[in-house]
Amino acid sequence: MIKDFAPKDGQLPENLAQKTIAWQFAVCAEQAGIIEKIFNDVLPLMLTQPGLVEKIDSAIFFKRGKGLIGR
Repeated sequence: MIKDFAPKDGQLPENLAQKTIAWQFAVCAEQAGIIEKIFNDVLPLMLTQPGLVEKIDSAIFFKRGKGLIGR
């Protein structure tokens, strides 16, 4: 079962948000249980293809609305 690891307000705490985008992605990946090898393979795509990230984000949001993620 997938667990929602996002903070209640949907944002990283201010002290974590001060870091780089790559570092923030790493924190989220760690909290989600994504292994470092996979994260390192995917990070370049996330940083160079914002359209892909937007599609992933939209898909996750859609699934949350259907109750498939975050339970």
